Amino acid sequence: MNMNKKNRIAITVAIMLAAPGLASADNAKVNGFIDIIYKIQDDPANGTGPNNTNPNIYKFGADGGVGFSSAPAENVTVRMDAKLNLGLGSTTTDNFGDTVALDGNGANIEQAFVTWGLLKGITVLGGVFNNPIGQDAEDAPNMNFTSHTAVYHILDNQTALIGNNLAGVTAAGTVDQTNLTFGFLNDLAHANEKNSMLFLMSGAPLKNLKMELGYLTQYTGAGNMWDLNGTYGIGGFTLGLDYLSPNNIVNSAYNVWGGYDFGNGIGAKLRYDSVSWASDAKLEDVTSFTYYVSYQAAKNLAIALETSNGYNRNLDAAATRSAAITGIGDGYVVTLELIGTF
Repeated sequence: MNMNKKNRIAITVAIMLAAPGLASADNAKVNGFIDIIYKIQDDPANGTGPNNTNPNIYKFGADGGVGFSSAPAENVTVRMDAKLNLGLGSTTTDNFGDTVALDGNGANIEQAFVTWGLLKGITVLGGVFNNPIGQDAEDAPNMNFTSHTAVYHILDNQTALIGNNLAGVTAAGTVDQTNLTFGFLNDLAHANEKNSMLFLMSGAPLKNLKMELGYLTQYTGAGNMWDLNGTYGIGGFTLGLDYLSPNNIVNSAYNVWGGYDFGNGIGAKLRYDSVSWASDAKLEDVTSFTYYVSYQAAKNLAIALETSNGYNRNLDAAATRSAAITGIGDGYVVTLELIGTF
């Protein structure tokens, strides 16, 4: 959904004016976040600006989100999330590898859905919502790192909606401590007269081990996709894996990561991403290492420093294409991030 600056400002103002009324409604809740990022280094963007300058480094950027939910009737919840931008007056690649127009304040509707407890143990959800397939979250407060994983970027690259979001209806329930979700959706790329199907199974087969298996169908792009992900935690350590296997373009993509909580709000994580392409894509495989340290300065404020080193030896247009699909460029990207929540 593309809109001009005036329209985005109008949406932003409308959301802000509506917030007090929504918050005062019966059982209404408002929550949100701001995400401020200072880009310290960006090797992949070197020399791409005027006079051979780097258009991305030494700049602050900010976005955020605000969510409104209400449950005035039994077993029915209505939710809307808006994504907000504070622009810098240019078009650039953001800290998550996405191309964005930074031409002033703007807003988009990220999620808008209704959940209904149809029967005991079965919940139906309909509308536009975050893609439940894959381990990486959509918004900064729920992400394990500052940057999104290659798996997330590939999934996001398939969806026509802004962000890694889907439109349709799902039904979810629990069978023998296993959570099952089935979905009937618009085709991920919104192809005419086509639909996508979703299947998701999750649970904890062992103590401290959480596993999830997902499947998405589509008629275009990367085709049908399997995803297997899980986390295992013991003491202060957490280990994670996310493996994606599409039918077309990408042969496989995965990330493995580990983190340790030192206590007192201090943590550190390391992630390795790898993408191998199908032979007909005619692209070289890409990989990256990401290093991340964080400090929970207050209950509603987190500070993080991240360094990501990408290896993308594709040339010219091929490098641009592979980076657009995976979020992995060639060289270092260093960011300082502040996340505030309310």
